[in-house]
Amino acid sequence: MRSWIRRTWLSVGFLLALLGAGTARALVIVQAVGPSSPIAVGASFQIDLVADLGDPILGWGLDLVFDSAVIAPSGAPTIGPGWAAAFAPDGDGLAGLAFPNGITGSGILLASQTFTAIAPGTSAVDLAVTSGDLTEGFALDPTGFAAPSFLGASVDVPEPGGALLLALAAAAAGLARRSRPRSR
Repeated sequence: MRSWIRRTWLSVGFLLALLGAGTARALVIVQAVGPSSPIAVGASFQIDLVADLGDPILGWGLDLVFDSAVIAPSGAPTIGPGWAAAFAPDGDGLAGLAFPNGITGSGILLASQTFTAIAPGTSAVDLAVTSGDLTEGFALDPTGFAAPSFLGASVDVPEPGGALLLALAAAAAGLARRSRPRSR
């Protein structure tokens, strides 16, 4: 009887260890850092993907979600220092490896992506991981994946006419002051 109990507990322990090996256990916070002021139509700007990694991360892959009617990527992303660019099957190029040692720390640059403002509007820039895509997420050292938290950014592209109207109003106010006769 004791041998049966011992085997049962050993089996349960082994199964729990196997299940625990693939589960999320690390703290990963990833933030999209964008421009702090409005961007004019036709202007280029950069979004940085910055992470706080609580445990060593061997590799990562992400999706960047944005309003393609307002902003458009300009070229491939630049992968941050310490990471080797990795193949991203979805074609966005947002993947990096740090094998065999992994990377941990705060304020770690994952990648930078340059965009161009193509139309007036506001675009959220959000980060995501496609469920079931094993090339996305944050692979832990030695096993498993982290459960990341994402903080997005927002990009404001104002109407070109609105800025022109404000400039004309300021110029008209300046001319009105100059043309007034001075009283003595």
